[in-house]
Amino acid sequence: MVLLEQLTPVERAVFLLREVFDYNYQEIAHIINKEPTTCRQIFSRAKQHIHANRPRFNSTPEEHHQLLNQFLLAVQAGNLHDLIQLLAEDAVVYSDSGGKRPAATRPIIGIERVARFIFGLAKRAQTAFIIEIKEINGRAGVVVYDNISKLPISIFSFDIVDSKIQTIRAIINPDKLKQFEK
Repeated sequence: MVLLEQLTPVERAVFLLREVFDYNYQEIAHIINKEPTTCRQIFSRAKQHIHANRPRFNSTPEEHHQLLNQFLLAVQAGNLHDLIQLLAEDAVVYSDSGGKRPAATRPIIGIERVARFIFGLAKRAQTAFIIEIKEINGRAGVVVYDNISKLPISIFSFDIVDSKIQTIRAIINPDKLKQFEK
C-alpha cells in the first residue's frame, strides 16, 4: 500500500487496473482518456517504480532459510494455523506458466487466500514428488521434482519482509524449469 501511494494518481490507476483487475490497455485508455500506448508506458514506469522501491530481501540468508523450512513443515503437516503465522497480511502468490500449463492467471492476494491456494496445490499433487531447497535468484527457494521422471515440475521463490513471507512466485513454465533438471 505504501508503494502504491508513492505513485501519481494516474500511475496508480493504470497499475491497479492492469495488475489487479486485468484490464487490457485499450480498456484502460478509455477509462483514463489516454492512448493505449501511453497507458502501456505509464504501467511500465509504475511497475519499475514499485519494484525499485519495495524491500526485496529484508532477512538474512539464515532467517530466510529457517522461515522456508517452517513453511515446508506447515504445508507438509497440513497445518493452516502455522502456515498463516508465517505469511504477511497482504501476502501474494504470482504464477508463471508461460501459458503452457494450467495456472492461476491473476495474483492470489491475502493471507487466507494464499494459505488455501498453497494447500490446494499440495493436495492436488497426483504423484509423489521430491522437494529440494535450492538457490533461486540469490535466495533459498523450493524446487519440486516429479518422483518418477525426476524432472522439475515447479519452482517457488520467496520474498521475506519483517520476518513474514510477503511474496511467493510459483514458476511452472517448462522452459524456465529446464535449468533445474537433474
